[in-house]
Amino acid sequence: MSTSLPPAFMPRRRPTQSASSLPLVFPESFPLDVLLEIATHCHPMDLAQLECTSRLIRQLISKNPSLWDSACDNLARGTCPPMPAYPLADIKRDGSLLSYGPGAYARWIFCGGLCSSCKKPTSRAIFDFVFNLRACSRKCEDELIKCIPAADWPNLHQKESWGTWLLRKLRPYSLPTEPYFDFNGRQVVAAKAEHRAMVNRSANEDNSALLLDFRTELSMRAKARPALQKNAEELQRWWTGYTVAKSETCRTNYAFLVEMARSKHLSMKKMMRTKTLITVFGSFNRDLEPLTDHVWNHYCADILAELKPKTPEDAKPLLVNEQFRCEYCPRSFTPEAMLDHLVAMHKDQNPDAFASKPARMVDRTHCRQCVHSNRVYTEQGLRAHILAKHTAAGTT
Repeated sequence: MSTSLPPAFMPRRRPTQSASSLPLVFPESFPLDVLLEIATHCHPMDLAQLECTSRLIRQLISKNPSLWDSACDNLARGTCPPMPAYPLADIKRDGSLLSYGPGAYARWIFCGGLCSSCKKPTSRAIFDFVFNLRACSRKCEDELIKCIPAADWPNLHQKESWGTWLLRKLRPYSLPTEPYFDFNGRQVVAAKAEHRAMVNRSANEDNSALLLDFRTELSMRAKARPALQKNAEELQRWWTGYTVAKSETCRTNYAFLVEMARSKHLSMKKMMRTKTLITVFGSFNRDLEPLTDHVWNHYCADILAELKPKTPEDAKPLLVNEQFRCEYCPRSFTPEAMLDHLVAMHKDQNPDAFASKPARMVDRTHCRQCVHSNRVYTEQGLRAHILAKHTAAGTT
């Protein structure tokens, strides 16, 4: 009897790539020293994406950890300091820490994830790095701020195993002689459940080695906690300056694209909906890099190709009440309502970057210092508003 599997059940053979080969975008004889020089000018997400292109590049980046430090330094722009570096570089990674490398660190910060409240995917960034909280909307963020912090009044963290490795925040007004801490309540519950499950499994299987391995794992987490705690607090401070610099970059890049659209007699609204420009605009804003004529010339052909109607349906004019999906949550709105939604629910995002602006928004912008206001101004009116409301002369 044949023991071979039927064709339908045969495992599909995956294409293999030589460990010594570069991705196809590079010539075969591309010098590695030139590649290293290019990598020193990359940003953290660039390196994280390059790691996934080939085994050779992954090994090259792994053997040159200083590339990650350079990538963090490359995010220093204006008032934005360099990004805090990967925290576990000097700590031997083992157990659950093994998968938390510099690439995962960059993706954790920039790639979005699941909302900590409703578990929906979101592109929004973490708003609390110590407790690792991400929200898809203002509603979810308010719920998390209200429900997640759990005050450890009995100081159980000094007795329980989870207290050695979970990150914490010093409660306001705590005395130096009697400090009290807040913990992420969900993390505490999960840590207790993990400990009970491991104890029960060890008892049921009569295997004391399982419990010994688990305690070794907890000791590794405890060893990494001071570095992770310091890094989370530094990220929280850095993120404030980064969001300000990102908003400024977004305004600069949007103004540049307006000029390019005028020079090509293109509809800015349609141009900003092309997949190519959405990706380029988001990536350059994320990396705090200005768009240039060279970048525009490189992607212009792809953008123009996407603007050409491919079917009669594509050539139809937009509906009057056409709705657009919000980039930061699953809801959809008309262009008029979208701006109010962004101001109300996504205060960390720039509403002026929304591509399909209504008629009242032509040549008008929001005041980014009035995060709760949906009022818009002309360029001259915005200068007068800032002078009256947001300067020392206007507040005295």
